[in-house]
Amino acid sequence: MASVTYYLDKRSRKKDGTYPLKLTVSHKQKPFHVPLDVSVPEANWIDNRIEGDVPNRSFLNSYIRARFSAVENLLLRLKLNGKLDKTSPEELKSLVKNIDAGQDDETEKTSGENLPFAAHARSFIDTRVADGTKETYRYTLDAIGRHHDLEALTFGDIDYDWLEEFDMKLRATCGVNTRSIHLRNIRAIYKDANKKKLVSKDLYPFDDFTIRTEETEHRDLSVEELRRLRDYPVEPHQEQYRDLFMLHFYLIGINTVDILHAASIRNGRLQYRRAKTGRLYNIKIQPEALEIINRYSPGKKYLLNFLDGYKNYKDFRSRFNRNLKEIGPWEWVSAKSKNGRGIKIKQRSPLLPFLSSYYARHTWATLASELDIPEKTIQMALGHGKKSVTDRYVNFNMKKVDEANRKVIDYVLKKKKPGN
Repeated sequence: MASVTYYLDKRSRKKDGTYPLKLTVSHKQKPFHVPLDVSVPEANWIDNRIEGDVPNRSFLNSYIRARFSAVENLLLRLKLNGKLDKTSPEELKSLVKNIDAGQDDETEKTSGENLPFAAHARSFIDTRVADGTKETYRYTLDAIGRHHDLEALTFGDIDYDWLEEFDMKLRATCGVNTRSIHLRNIRAIYKDANKKKLVSKDLYPFDDFTIRTEETEHRDLSVEELRRLRDYPVEPHQEQYRDLFMLHFYLIGINTVDILHAASIRNGRLQYRRAKTGRLYNIKIQPEALEIINRYSPGKKYLLNFLDGYKNYKDFRSRFNRNLKEIGPWEWVSAKSKNGRGIKIKQRSPLLPFLSSYYARHTWATLASELDIPEKTIQMALGHGKKSVTDRYVNFNMKKVDEANRKVIDYVLKKKKPGN
């Protein structure tokens, strides 16, 4: 099977310290290189993307991805038409050069009915930025594999009847919103194949198929519940978890993975790229947040020391959420061990037995709404909405977000109430 990968040619260092970026196409164990006419420093080439302070970074990433996709699509078309195995490496190299010259001879129209779904899905997943997003799509492939022969499944197989049958089979183990996630993931993969002209739009099965969802329970605390949690005399081992939850809140509901991997504070602000979306955030550190940060910094590797002693953040996150659920009064009660011996155990009466780190983000948004902070400012603070040109300028209108966060924190401190 032919393949295409990125290749940073470290053999050819330029005078400015950059290296040429190329595509490596491998066919029948004979690779050849395709120059992209782009050079980048080694430190800025991360996970097949140009990162950091590189001029025209967004344009360059779009350009190299388009070149990569053009070659990838050529390979898929050749395979779909049964011509790939008959094409020699030299002939393939010529075809790739014709793409660069705008003379792609392999322009046979195809419906894509026999295009393997799983192969294209995995290629699509590899282009996602966030690990969590990749995992969600893999979860969908696993779900399909439990009910169908995943490797034999083609885009032509996925029609309206297939979707209805798949949705019905999922009902035995999945709720409405979980089924919605799987179906929306399939739709996204299908749209990607349409966009790349690998599958005809005539085959698209979602025009008449409705993906159902249901409203989920709100995951927010009232201001009274938040104050009670903040002021509760927790057990010594619970203090760090309660403090971290409050830090989440003071930083506008920052995600656990992002605060645990934060590197430093610059000019009184925390700047980071959100792991889930890749979006850039810039939050002013309010005094309440700084007090907690000073208590738990520096860490051995990151700004905070919560991950010191942990191999990965997921282990800590599990313990974090488990301890949040246990905060509250408790007493020693008599019980029996498995072998029948009398023992004493802690019987807990948690304040908020449902609590998790996600509540910080939802609570901040709810309290901001109670204070009549404009919806657009709340969306900006949470990073909602589509990316636009203005997102490139991280300080764009951040003063409004800073003021909104201060109002929300003052409300929790009882310095301001709605209507005053």
